[in-house]
Amino acid sequence: MSVISSHSALNRLFSSTLQTRLIAARALVQEQWQLDTAWLESFKNKLSTADVITFDVFDTALTRIVETPADVFTLMEDSLTHHYGPTFNNFALERETAEQVARHTAWHQEKRREVTQHDIYTALAGLLLQTLCSPQHLAALEREIEHHVCLATPEIQQAVTMALQAKRHVLFVSDMYLSGKHICQLLTQAGYPAPLTLLASSDTLHTKAEGHQWRLVKNKYPAGAKILHIGDNQQSDVASPNKHGIATHPYLHARSAARKGGPLCPAILPFSIASRVAQLTHPRCTAGQNTMAQLGASWGALVVGAYAKWLATQAAQVKPRHIFFCARDGALPYAAWKTLGLDAETQIPSSYLYLSRKALNFGAAATSCSPEYLSPAALETLTQTYRPNSVKALLTRIGFTELSPIMQQAAQQFGSLQHSIFWSTPNSVMHFKAFLQHHAAEVYARLCIDRDNATAYLLQQGAHQGPIALVDVGWHGTMQASIAQLLHHAGYVPQIYGFYCGLWNRAQRNRPIAGWLDGAFGNDFLPDNSQYALRNAVAILENLFTANHGTTVGYQNHNCTMVPLLAHSEIESAQHARIIKPFQTATLATLKQLSATGQAQTLLSTDLTLETAFASLARLALSPTTNELHDIGSLEHCGDISHASYLPLVHPLTHPTIAECIEETNKSEWPMATALTLLTHSKGAEKTALTHALTALFSHYDTRTRAQLQ
Repeated sequence: MSVISSHSALNRLFSSTLQTRLIAARALVQEQWQLDTAWLESFKNKLSTADVITFDVFDTALTRIVETPADVFTLMEDSLTHHYGPTFNNFALERETAEQVARHTAWHQEKRREVTQHDIYTALAGLLLQTLCSPQHLAALEREIEHHVCLATPEIQQAVTMALQAKRHVLFVSDMYLSGKHICQLLTQAGYPAPLTLLASSDTLHTKAEGHQWRLVKNKYPAGAKILHIGDNQQSDVASPNKHGIATHPYLHARSAARKGGPLCPAILPFSIASRVAQLTHPRCTAGQNTMAQLGASWGALVVGAYAKWLATQAAQVKPRHIFFCARDGALPYAAWKTLGLDAETQIPSSYLYLSRKALNFGAAATSCSPEYLSPAALETLTQTYRPNSVKALLTRIGFTELSPIMQQAAQQFGSLQHSIFWSTPNSVMHFKAFLQHHAAEVYARLCIDRDNATAYLLQQGAHQGPIALVDVGWHGTMQASIAQLLHHAGYVPQIYGFYCGLWNRAQRNRPIAGWLDGAFGNDFLPDNSQYALRNAVAILENLFTANHGTTVGYQNHNCTMVPLLAHSEIESAQHARIIKPFQTATLATLKQLSATGQAQTLLSTDLTLETAFASLARLALSPTTNELHDIGSLEHCGDISHASYLPLVHPLTHPTIAECIEETNKSEWPMATALTLLTHSKGAEKTALTHALTALFSHYDTRTRAQLQ
């Protein structure tokens, strides 16, 4: 079988779908680029004071139409498997590993920090068990693909023109394993005027980052020449040249995402390309809105759209009479379902159901109790808490007011209503359970109110007229089990199908009561430790899917109709407007276009698959960008059914010990983001010790994702 020629046209390299995507991406970026005139004006002002202008190449003079540089390797894998089949599965990871091996070898054998493409493919030859292509042909394929994904950045093109017209010396300087010859070809193909002057680290074996390259730059020009450097990297293009007396003017618009963890496989390409196009073409606006709108137009459309499509497929098989999308996390999937026209496609009607753990689980707990006795399962529900809670908070969520006799007795028995109850102090939990059991009659009476109101609401909505489907994010099936218990207690035999983003092992305990359960991105038959990507995505999904209304705290009769009682939170309202709404608006706009035309920007309707969606979900959850860490990490989340206290998904600690860092990461709603943030705020020996501790904590994660911690 012949190898892929390094001079092949695009249609010889990729499948027709990927060709369409890449062509659309290049056209969109070139047509919709938002020129940064303010940056150009400031560059013009600095130009008058410089004799030499040096330009970084990648992410400055050139940008790629994939989100992160390593996705060039996923394009290679896609091309190779398209031509040769599964022999090249996992090629992208092998290619990335080969570079790490080459750099390790170069440093330990020759004390050099830079490598060449030849070094990398020599190392790769030792990693690939068998190959239909020689290392030389694989290297040529990589160079060819770089030609297809690289294009010039308009600001830098104009800056180079301005510098040449002003008779300034222009020099390109690149830290890159590709040879200077090949980098020059990329620059001239992109439209930079030949002949070019370039210093490439693969030729000099010196880098900008370590500083030696800047000595070579200064030696090219007369002593005292004033040099101005343009680039995007804080160390290589700002700090290092500054140390050598070189002025800098950072250019950041084309900086790619440094996602060093998460999936590196062809399934990530729809998200990678869509995300990059969104980043390079979205109008500049408020940082959070910009990040979240870009995320909605790429990640959101893929994850939510694929989830809705999967649901339609599953529903068509089990044929429920009605599909209920559960408040509040079912709000965005419900909107996506409607946007994609899946009611009509499946011929299954759907509606929105106001539910919550508080509104259902406490009522269901009454079905196993009596005025004289609270069951162990009920006591577990009543004392369940994910963060330390006070006695007052736990009694309040049952329904007791501060003036209730039981509240006064609790204050006497525990010494204070602020006495903390949490699973890490089992004696306090046991003591509180005993207190509730002693007051079983009062507690049972409150639970019966919840039971009767919840049952009336479910019957009013037709949940007893099965079979029905429930749609929610997951994770233990407790709400589905509670609905089944309430309906059973009311004399019905419910038939419920639960469709979720994912399920944990504990959901198996609810299967005998709840009925049929299934998860799109994970299920309770998988070990929880193997679902670490989904574990990191839980709070992201719960917040970004949520409706702009408060949690359901119960139900009441209003003019002979049961209506939900909704709690209001200023915190939730503010962050929904600032972060969640821009995301959801962009998600639904993209899905609407996909439904109408089959294509939205670079996304295709055929991209809405679980494989593509899970790769996207895992990449964000396991390797967030700085903006995602800031914006999504700032979302204040209440994981407890009391909805009384909120904490940001990611919040740095002040001068924590290693033990405190590990504890914070363990209980975090977004563990990997928390770990990366803690490392960012640590230094020296403390950072080294924390790295070792976190690496051990995440030992069950994949090697690529763990490597971010180094």
